[in-house]
Amino acid sequence: MFKKRARNFYCLRQHYGICFNIQSSLYNSQEEIRFTFNVGIFIPPAYEVFYGPPLPVFPKEYDCLVRNRIGCLMNGKDKWYSLTDCSSIEVTKNEIHSDLNNYFIPFIKDIGTAKDVIEREVFKLRKNPNSGDGVYRLQVATAAIKVGGIEDGVKIIKREYANSDNDSFKKLTRNIAEKLGVELIVEGA
Repeated sequence: MFKKRARNFYCLRQHYGICFNIQSSLYNSQEEIRFTFNVGIFIPPAYEVFYGPPLPVFPKEYDCLVRNRIGCLMNGKDKWYSLTDCSSIEVTKNEIHSDLNNYFIPFIKDIGTAKDVIEREVFKLRKNPNSGDGVYRLQVATAAIKVGGIEDGVKIIKREYANSDNDSFKKLTRNIAEKLGVELIVEGA
């Protein structure tokens, strides 16, 4: 069961949570209102390592490890809904209902366990080691280590550290590695 706060919804499941958000466009006007839907999977152990306790009582989509917009779930393209004076509320309502039933609901039904979520994200990184940004990759590694995929997580952290030339990112990687007990520099190497 989802709980609601403003335009945010949260459902706590065993070992993870699902966040859903209605995002308004920055460019809304009296003539046109645009909005989209965001969904995320919140993994508490990864959040705690990155941001420290306490965990948020009501996590938001931007706190999540896995984040998607409705358009990404549909066809990989961004999708915004629009309401104007000429819009049919009934048509828009039916479109939203259809999109949520055909894409959002199957997405959350297919999640499985927190370990399943993390294994899918690790698999994506195996196929494309540079997908997402560095912070996302570190979060996946952290989550993997916290749920038992230690070898995969350690490999990702070491790769991120070795491949980065950004001092701030290297420092973040060292801090995360230290919290997780991952040795980045091998003695005598």
